[in-house]
Amino acid sequence: MKKKIAGLVLSSALLASTLGVSSAHAASAPTYSDTKQELKVAVQNSGHHTERFSHPLFTTKAKSQAMKMLKAGDIYYENEPNNDLSFADLLNSGEYVVGSFYDYDVDIFGFDIKTPGYLSAAALPVDYPYSLMDLGYGMIDTKKNFLPIDYREVTDKGIIGQGYDVKKAGHYYLVALDLANFGSGDEYMLSYRFTPYDKTAPKAPTVNTVDDNDTVVKGKAEAKSTVEISVNKKSIGKATADKNGKFTVKIAKQKAGTSLSVTATDAAKNKSKVTVKKVIDKTAPSLTVNKVDDNDKSVSGKTEKSASVVVKYGSTKLGSKKAGSDGKFKITIKKQKKGRVLTVTSTDAAKNTKTVKVTVQKAK
Repeated sequence: MKKKIAGLVLSSALLASTLGVSSAHAASAPTYSDTKQELKVAVQNSGHHTERFSHPLFTTKAKSQAMKMLKAGDIYYENEPNNDLSFADLLNSGEYVVGSFYDYDVDIFGFDIKTPGYLSAAALPVDYPYSLMDLGYGMIDTKKNFLPIDYREVTDKGIIGQGYDVKKAGHYYLVALDLANFGSGDEYMLSYRFTPYDKTAPKAPTVNTVDDNDTVVKGKAEAKSTVEISVNKKSIGKATADKNGKFTVKIAKQKAGTSLSVTATDAAKNKSKVTVKKVIDKTAPSLTVNKVDDNDKSVSGKTEKSASVVVKYGSTKLGSKKAGSDGKFKITIKKQKKGRVLTVTSTDAAKNTKTVKVTVQKAK
């Protein structure tokens, strides 16, 4: 029995123009199972932005009063009439439907989309390349406006893969027809997959301790996210976290006390909160000690500013003092015998130490 178009008038010329459908054909797909497997691969690959397919399938629940379709396994058959928006068959994400066309026929499949995302669709004549139909399809909204095709590819097996950037939640339809209007009654299979856009920012990265000798920063972030390190809003390095979330970012040595701002950005360009890591001081203070003779009653020299300096002979403490803001120090001691080896140790605020040994000389 031939179907009539009621309410939605779509000429094959208009749909062909809108979709830019090609009738190029090659290999065969003689069974439903073969066709389904080919469509499954095509749907998964019909988005040119691979990150759009990194999340579980989103199953829609249509609100329309769609007629029930006969189910055979997980392949559905169109339920007539479905040639008007009010009679559209329900087709959920990940399902496969088989339909056929007669003269001036059109098949409409409706579904709800809850959030912006990417819809990948694929269709194929079941008996390709022997089918007489020139299959075409498109996506429309409730006002019968066609959505722009974001991506399109026709494979050498005759599969027509199309991707749509769905910017708003709402009720939508896939509309299929024979562009040649041959009315052969040949069957086709149609399927789609909808993936919501990722709007969830990664967790703030965890960052290992960084000191002023380090040339890499290590830590953990969302797997495959891009980790960037900045100082005063200027990027000093970035790298991609591995599949386990571990990352290593090369940087130039930073001064102790420098604040590193570390962020993670996922494939959908969602950016995490900032983790701030201060560079700790692990560099021993510089230390130079002037010559000491057996008449001297002090030990002098230069070290890191405000460092604590201690002079010892063996285990005996001879004196101590804090260096000035210029790093200079002069520590009072008793006269020491010629040949004694004095140990001078400087300790900075971070408890890094530097030791210099000086031998007492004979006064001239």
